[in-house]
Amino acid sequence: MNVALVGVGNLGRALLGFPGLEDEGFNIVAAFDADKRKIGQKIHGVTVEDASRMKQRIKAEDIRAAIMAVPTSEAPAVAQRLAEASVKAILSFAPCQLDMPEDIKVSCVDIASEMARLVCCV
Repeated sequence: MNVALVGVGNLGRALLGFPGLEDEGFNIVAAFDADKRKIGQKIHGVTVEDASRMKQRIKAEDIRAAIMAVPTSEAPAVAQRLAEASVKAILSFAPCQLDMPEDIKVSCVDIASEMARLVCCV
């Protein structure tokens, strides 16, 4: 399944190179960022595109799933733009709950909370 990645900071870069996604049949075919310094960079074979073109590109490629590696403050707006682009599944690494239509599946991963839960009993 083709996937879009939004946010190409440290986590986003790591996800672009993570072989586990491909092993499960997920291919990141488009990456987006708002930072003009990142646009045009090729990372693990994927060229970073301007986030302002995200909606058009996702629709053109018929991408139905996305990964968000954006700051928490940006997550609701980015998720809304993904929904407008017809994305139906979002994996968010922003520690927040997103209010999305029922037909869009969302999973939020809060790495700090997961780590705290892991070491609570050590």
